[in-house]
Amino acid sequence: MISPNISPKELTLYERLRRLDYHPKTKDDFKVRTAYGGATSVVALACMIFLFFTELKYSMEKEIVDHMYVNSSRDTRLLFNFNLTFPSVSCSLLSADALDPLGNKQEGVESHVFKTRLDSMGNPIAAKTWHKLGDTFTEEDLLLKHEEDSRAQLEEEKEQEEKLGEEEDGQQVGEDGKPTGRNLKRRKCGDCYGAGEPGQCCNTCAEVKQAYDSKGWAFIGLNVEQCKQENLQVSFGDGAEEGCNIHGSLLLTHDSGNVHFAPGEQLRQSGALNVADLVTFTFLQFNVSHEIHHLSLGEEFPGFRSPLSNQKRSVADGYGMYQYYLKVVPTIYKHLSQPPTVSNQYAVSEHIRHINPGSNRGLPGVWFFYDTSPVHVEFQERRKGLLPFLTSVCAIVGGVFSVFGVVDGVVHNLMKNGLPTGKMGGAPGS
Repeated sequence: MISPNISPKELTLYERLRRLDYHPKTKDDFKVRTAYGGATSVVALACMIFLFFTELKYSMEKEIVDHMYVNSSRDTRLLFNFNLTFPSVSCSLLSADALDPLGNKQEGVESHVFKTRLDSMGNPIAAKTWHKLGDTFTEEDLLLKHEEDSRAQLEEEKEQEEKLGEEEDGQQVGEDGKPTGRNLKRRKCGDCYGAGEPGQCCNTCAEVKQAYDSKGWAFIGLNVEQCKQENLQVSFGDGAEEGCNIHGSLLLTHDSGNVHFAPGEQLRQSGALNVADLVTFTFLQFNVSHEIHHLSLGEEFPGFRSPLSNQKRSVADGYGMYQYYLKVVPTIYKHLSQPPTVSNQYAVSEHIRHINPGSNRGLPGVWFFYDTSPVHVEFQERRKGLLPFLTSVCAIVGGVFSVFGVVDGVVHNLMKNGLPTGKMGGAPGS
C-alpha cells in the first residue's frame, strides 16, 4: 500500500501506473460467487460468441452502393442481345432490321443473327443458318414500290426479248431481216389458267399474274407451274406449319432507334404478286404471336434483371404490330477484384397496334423501340473493412458485459432481500 504522505515525484513508474487503474480489484475473500451468477456468465459468453460470428459474417459480405450521375459522355453504341421464337411464321418469311430515330437504316451495325426452322411442336428441323440484317417490309407503300420495280423490270425484259426478233420456226433473224441460220428452241406456250385471251401464252409467273390482273382476278400464285419453276411462288405449303427461332446480337450504332422483326425475304422474291395480294398474304402468314426467351442490352452483372426474358405474347388474329418501348439506363458495375462491367438496364412498356389489310397503317411485326436515358447508374461492391469490424466487436463485448452485469445485480438483490437462498441447490440456512 502506498503511503498518502509520499510526494508524487517520489513514486516509481510502476506505482504511478497503479494510480491510473480505473478498474480496482478486490481480494477474492471479499467476492461473492453464486450459481445464478455463473449461469448468467455462461449465457453472456454464448451471446458474445454468437454476435461475434454474426458480425464477422456481415463484415465479410459484399455491400452494394449505388450512385446516379449525369451521363456527360454518352456512348452511342448499344449491344442488343435477343432470342425470340415465332411459332407461326416460317424462317423464309421472317427478317430483322435496325433503324435510327428518323426511320433510316442504321449503318455500320455489327450483326450476328441466326435463324432455326422449327416444326409445329417447336422442335428444330434444320441446322441454324446465318441471317443477313435488313430487307424488311414494314409499310404497304413499300410493297407498292416493290411492285412498281418488278413491273419495270418485267417491261425491260420484254423489250429485250422483242429485240431478239425470233421467227415462228425458231430461227434467229438478223438486222437485215434474213435468218442467221442459228435455230432457237421453239418456246413452249404456257397455260394462263383461264385468264388469257385465245392463243395467248403465259410462259412466266409474271405473265400469268398480268393475265389475272387484266381480268381483275386475285392472284396468289398457288399451284401455278410457272411460279414453281421460277421459285417465285410464296409457298403456303412448305413452311406453313413451321415456326422460326431467331437469335443473336446486334451492336447498334445509335443510342435511340428501333429493332424490328417483320416480313422480308420471301416477299422480295414474290414478283408474281400485286400489292393487294402481297398485303393479304402477309396478314395471313405473319402471325405476330411470339415468345421472348431472352432480351438484354449489354453484359449481365450480379443482380441483373431482364424484364422481357421468358415472356410470351399471343395475338388471336395475328393482325397487329406488337410494340415494346424500352427506356435504357447505362449502368456500370464495379467489382471488388474484377474489371468493371459496362452494361445497360431497361424499363419496358408495351402496346399492340391492331391493323387490317388495306388500312395502310403498316404491316404485322414485332418492334423494340429504345431510347437511352441521359442519366447513368453506378453500382460499387464494398466490404465493411477491418476497423469497423473491430469497433463492432468491442461494442458487442462491452454491451453484453454491461447488460448481463445489470441482470446479475438485479437477480442478486432479489435473492438477497428475502427470496430463497442465493446458492442454488444449497440447503436452507447454509
